[in-house]
Amino acid sequence: MNARPNMRRQPAGRQQGAVLVVALLFLLIITMLGVTTMQSTSSEERMAGNVRDWTNALHAAEAALRDARNDIKGNCTPGAATCTQRAPLVSGATGFGNASAAAGTCSTTGLCMPQAAVAVSGQPSVYPQLDLANWTATGGTALNPVTIGTYTQPGGATTNPFPRAGRQPQYIVEAVCTPVAGGSLGGTGCPNYLYRVTARGFGGNVNTQVTLQAVIAAD
Repeated sequence: MNARPNMRRQPAGRQQGAVLVVALLFLLIITMLGVTTMQSTSSEERMAGNVRDWTNALHAAEAALRDARNDIKGNCTPGAATCTQRAPLVSGATGFGNASAAAGTCSTTGLCMPQAAVAVSGQPSVYPQLDLANWTATGGTALNPVTIGTYTQPGGATTNPFPRAGRQPQYIVEAVCTPVAGGSLGGTGCPNYLYRVTARGFGGNVNTQVTLQAVIAAD
């Protein structure tokens, strides 16, 4: 007679336990993938929101530059029949700086005397940048920026061209003396003025800021 092999069956309980462990492992893996996907999606949404906020701040800063140009030239915003213009209008360096017209100071209406020009051998003199960290300062170091529309819109800055911005765009104007050909910055008076405008736009979050600068001629 042939001997039968001694075959033993595994208890049913052990087989069911192995399936449970495998299922739990797969469930854990799927959960981790889901959490990772959610985190990635949230990060992308935040990045898209930041880019949108920065773009809005950029557009606001560009609008402030255009508004400063109209302010310097004594024009109202195109389409505005009247506006509350400066009195007197921007001319030369009149009204720029504080009461003593000290270099590096600004009037209460954002007209600033730049820091003294630095002479560079063989090159045009350079006017150092004002300390923009004083944008929101008070007192003698304040830049006193002008809010868009103050001198170019009916009713002044009561208009709200950027309702979603945390703060309306602003700008300051510096009177920069430019010598005639062959001349110098020394001596009394100034043969010609240009205006260096620094504009700042804000996003929905006031910490989202874009600062632009341009040089504008009065005529």
